[in-house]
Amino acid sequence: MKVSEYLAKVEPARRKAMAAIHGIILETNPQVTPVMGKMMGKEMIVYNLGKFFVYGLASLKGHMTLHAMPMCCAPPVRAKYARLLPKAQFQVGCINFKKADDAPLEVARLLLAECAQVDMAVVMEKYMRKKEM
Repeated sequence: MKVSEYLAKVEPARRKAMAAIHGIILETNPQVTPVMGKMMGKEMIVYNLGKFFVYGLASLKGHMTLHAMPMCCAPPVRAKYARLLPKAQFQVGCINFKKADDAPLEVARLLLAECAQVDMAVVMEKYMRKKEM
């Protein structure tokens, strides 16, 4: 399945928000490549930077989810947006929200712009070197 097909199949109440977040990801971080993939057993849009995962976006049964690896590397960013998005549920590297209104696009744009400033290729290269030691 193509990314465009996945977005077209998202339920109408979520489709506009999902397409907008997809566009914001590509706008704020044009180096990432979106592909369909599985993460945590669920089909979703996976955004890679070269060989490294950066974002994931999915519409699941009870919620939408945005995985953002840069939040794992920048806890202050995660904490800031947890305060700005009180209706969303935050985990270490992902944000779950039941309704599109729970993640206002202007706040999502700010979050993704901050996440794009984290150089995931550098972070992952350092991680891989430590892992090899």
